[in-house]
Amino acid sequence: PKALPNLDYKIVVGNSLVSKLGDDIIDIDWEMKDVKQGSLLVDVFQPQEIIMKISEKQKQFFSPDSDKKKLAVDIRNLKVDLLISQLELMIKSKGMETKPTGTGKTLTKQTEIYLQTVSWKQNIQELKHLKDNPDLFLNFFDWKLDFPEVMNQQVGENVGFDIVIGNPPYFNIQKIPNKELLLEYKKFKSYRGKADILYFFIETANSLLRFKGILYFITASYFTKSHYADKIREFIVNEYEVNKIIDFGSEQVFQTAHVDTCILQLTKKITEKKENFLYSLLFNIKSLEINLEDISRRQLQVNSDYRIGQLLLNGLGKDSWSFQQHTNKNSSETLKLGDICFIGKGVATGKDQIFIVNQEIINDYQIENHLLESLIESSSIDQYYYKKSPSFLIRTTKGIDISLYPNTLKYLTKYRNQLEGRYAVQSEGLKWYEIVRYNDDLFNQDISEQIFCYYRSTYNKFAYSSERLISLTTSFVLTKKQISNLNMKYITAILNSNFVKKYSIKNAKKMGQCFEYSSNFLASIPIKKISSRSEVQFMRLVDNIVLYKSQGKNTTALEQQIDNMVYKLYELTYQEVKIIDPQFALTEQEYANIKIDR
Repeated sequence: PKALPNLDYKIVVGNSLVSKLGDDIIDIDWEMKDVKQGSLLVDVFQPQEIIMKISEKQKQFFSPDSDKKKLAVDIRNLKVDLLISQLELMIKSKGMETKPTGTGKTLTKQTEIYLQTVSWKQNIQELKHLKDNPDLFLNFFDWKLDFPEVMNQQVGENVGFDIVIGNPPYFNIQKIPNKELLLEYKKFKSYRGKADILYFFIETANSLLRFKGILYFITASYFTKSHYADKIREFIVNEYEVNKIIDFGSEQVFQTAHVDTCILQLTKKITEKKENFLYSLLFNIKSLEINLEDISRRQLQVNSDYRIGQLLLNGLGKDSWSFQQHTNKNSSETLKLGDICFIGKGVATGKDQIFIVNQEIINDYQIENHLLESLIESSSIDQYYYKKSPSFLIRTTKGIDISLYPNTLKYLTKYRNQLEGRYAVQSEGLKWYEIVRYNDDLFNQDISEQIFCYYRSTYNKFAYSSERLISLTTSFVLTKKQISNLNMKYITAILNSNFVKKYSIKNAKKMGQCFEYSSNFLASIPIKKISSRSEVQFMRLVDNIVLYKSQGKNTTALEQQIDNMVYKLYELTYQEVKIIDPQFALTEQEYANIKIDR
C-alpha cells in the first residue's frame, strides 16, 4: 500500500493554542488593511491578498503534475511576507522605536514596549534571512494561515473541521514561566489561576470544528471533578453535546503516565437536545479491547471488568461530575458531607517558620500563653489516628490589638522585614504581624470535635480528634454544623471505609500516585442517614480503633467490620461488593445477615 499523496505537507509542527514566532506571539489581524501613524495612512498590510495567493499556490501544489519543491518554497515565502507585514504593523501601531525617557512606572512600561519593539525588529531580520535561505524551516504555526481552505473566512465561507482528534498535554499553567504566554491564556473562557493546559485544548477544538463537528480526545480525566475545572465543565455543557465518556478509572492505559485517563467524544453544539450520554468505566485493563467493542455496539453491560450505561445529560454542569449510579438508591436518605460539616483548609500564616514556634522560643521570649495554639502534625494524619506536634502556632489573627502582647510583638519585630514582604501584606491590607487565614468555623474555642484530612494522599485518611487542635494548609479540617444530628465518630467511620476509598479513586483528582482531597470533592461525599441505635455500633468501633492504634495494636478486623456495615448501609448488593472488594471474605448469606437500621 502507498501513503496518501501530499500527507507530508499537511503534517505541521507548532503551538496549536497561540501563534508564536520564537518567543513572540503574533496574532495576525486578518481584517486590517492599513494603519494610521500620526496624520499619515501607512499601507503596510494586505493579509487578504497574501492569503488568497497562498490558497491558490496550495491548490497547484496538490496537482499531480506540479513542481512541489518550488511551490513549497513559494508558499513558505508568502507566509514570511505576511509575517513581516504583520510585525511592521505591530511596530507602527503598538511599538516604541525611540529609547524611553519617562520616569518611575511610566519608564518601566515604556522600557517593556521598547524592548518588545526591538524583539519584533529582530524577528523581521530573521524572517528576511529565512526568505534568502529557502532550505531553512519557518517555525511558525497559525490555523488560518496553514489551513486557509478549512479555517480562513477570507478563502471560504463554511469554515471548520469535521473532526478533531487529539491527546492534549496536561499540566498546571502556573508552571509556565513566560508571562506574555500566560496573559494570552487568560483570554480563554476556561481560564482560572490554577487551570490545566488541557482545558484550553478542549476550548480551542470547539473553535476549530464546524457546526456538528466531532471532538475525540484521549486525555486526563480529572477535568470531570477538579475544583479548578469548573469553567471548562461549564464550557463543555454550553458549547458541546456530550456523546461518550469512556473512563479507564485507575487502570493505566499509558504505562509512563501516572494519571487517570478517559476518551471524550463531544459534538459541537446542536439545536436538538439529547437526554442521555454513554458512560463506561473500566475495572480491569485486560478487558480493554472487549470493553471498547461493546461500547462501539452500544451494548450496555455491568460485570466485574467494566460497566457501560446511559446517564442523564442534565446531571452534568459546572460542579464536579459524578458518574456513580448506585448513589441514587434512596437518595432522600443520603446527605452530602458538605451539608453536614464545615470544610476548609488549615491556618495560613504566609511565614510558618516564624509563626510556628517551639518550646525554646516560647521560653526565651516569654510569648503570651493566650496566643499559643496546639498543632496537629499534618504528616502524621492517618485513618482514625494522628500525632500532636511539639510546636505551637502564634495566633495573631486579623484585628488583634498586638500592643496587648508585648512579648509576642518583640519576637515578631525581629522578623518584621520578612513579614512585611508577604503578598497579603503588600496587596491585601494585612497588618505585618497578622496571620493570613484563620477560619472560626474550624477552630473557634467552642469546638470539641474535629476530623483532619491530609490534602494529598494515596488513600482516604481521616483522623478523629476529641481535642480542639490547629492544622496548617497541607490539611483540611471538618467540623460539624449545628443543623446536623449525625455523630462525628460515625462520619469518621464512613470516611475511612473502603466504600469511600473506591469513591475517591473514581471522583477525586489524581496527581501522580496521590488523590487530591479538595474541599469540593470532600463536600460531594455521600453520607447516609442512620438510626441512633446503628450509629452507636459505628461509634463503639471507632472508639476501639482509636484506642488500639494509640497502643500500637492491629485494627484490621475492626476496620473490616466497619467496611461490611458500610456496604450494607449503602445498599450494595453482594455482587457489587465483590466488584469493589474482590477479597471480600463473607459468604452471600453472611452478608445478608448484617442488619443496619436507617
